[in-house]
Amino acid sequence: MAYVEEMCDEITLIDHGNIIITGDLEEIKKKEGQDKLVLRVNPEDSAVVEDILQNKFGLEFQLVDGEYLITKNTDYTSNEILQELLNHVHEVVSFGQYRPSLQDIFVNKVGGETNA
Repeated sequence: MAYVEEMCDEITLIDHGNIIITGDLEEIKKKEGQDKLVLRVNPEDSAVVEDILQNKFGLEFQLVDGEYLITKNTDYTSNEILQELLNHVHEVVSFGQYRPSLQDIFVNKVGGETNA
């Protein structure tokens, strides 16, 4: 799938003969990641970050390879979340909208793993 991402601007995902998703790859990634944020902080701030995300905002998150993958809700804006984090942690290394890989999109839409 990584090779497809490098080579293609437009994609169509097909599962068992059915078109699952089609269109501009960057637009698809943007749409598929619109309900998630990705956050990286210094490891010493992890406990504070988790407390803020869970107790202040009631957000669900996963820690994957040192980054928090946060599922947004409509109660708070990204700016509100970022401001609260900036008020309580030493450094926010990165913060932004999640852009899933094509592999992640495929697994989410179809389920299971692929060797493509």
